[in-house]
Order: sequence, then structure tokens, then C-alpha cells
Amino acid sequence: MMTNGYISNLKCGSCEREFPTFVFVADTDMATSGLMALTVLRSHDIILLQQRTPESAGDCESRISSRMREECRLVPLLRSRDRHVPSADFQEFRKNYVPPELYYRCIHCAGEAIAISKQTKEEFMRVHQITAIED
Repeated sequence: MMTNGYISNLKCGSCEREFPTFVFVADTDMATSGLMALTVLRSHDIILLQQRTPESAGDCESRISSRMREECRLVPLLRSRDRHVPSADFQEFRKNYVPPELYYRCIHCAGEAIAISKQTKEEFMRVHQITAIED
């Protein structure tokens, strides 16, 4: 299983709780198709897996939660908001580009959470675990 990516630490705007999610990184969308990252509710460890066909996100959460004996949640991306100012000049655009702000669903209250920091897998694993399940 491909596990290239990083940890995005999120904070909910409603309940103000913080939690991590794993963001897969690849050259094309096809390379990450079907890959899922679940966050363990209590420990905030990360579980990486390939979604079974056909399997809904809810079925996947249930299967892995049962297997891990821990409640695990998918952290879906809800929406994005552009923050850069449009420019006709490409050089100006590149100089002033700001990535979009990403909004995720909170695993605790289902509110909206935004990224507050980013970590490498190695930094994250100093405190938490990342487990890749291949089945």
C-alpha cells in the first residue's frame, strides 16, 4: 500500500477539539483511489487501508473499529475555500499564491475543522502510531 503523505492536525470550530488526519500525496488521483485514513477516536492514532469494493465509508469504519476494538473515524474533506487573489499575470499569481483553506468534518461533533499544523509521518510517530492494514 502506498503511504506517501503527511499528517494534518485539525481543530474543530464548534467543539474546539484537535485531532489528526493523514493526507495521501501522489502524482495522480488514481494512485490514491480507494485509499482511506481513519483516526482512532481515543488515542488519535492513524489507520491506513485500502477500501474494499463495494464498501461504503461507514462500512469501512465499522469493519476497522471492530477489528481494532477502538472507535475509528474517517475524516472527510467537506469543502475548500480559495484564499488567493486572482491575477492575469502568471508570475504574479505564482508569487502571491496561497493554497486553499480546507474544511474537514470533525470526528467528535461533526462540525467543521481546519488545519492548524502539519507534521511528517516521522514527527507524528514519535508520539502516535500509524498502522497500515493490508487485507
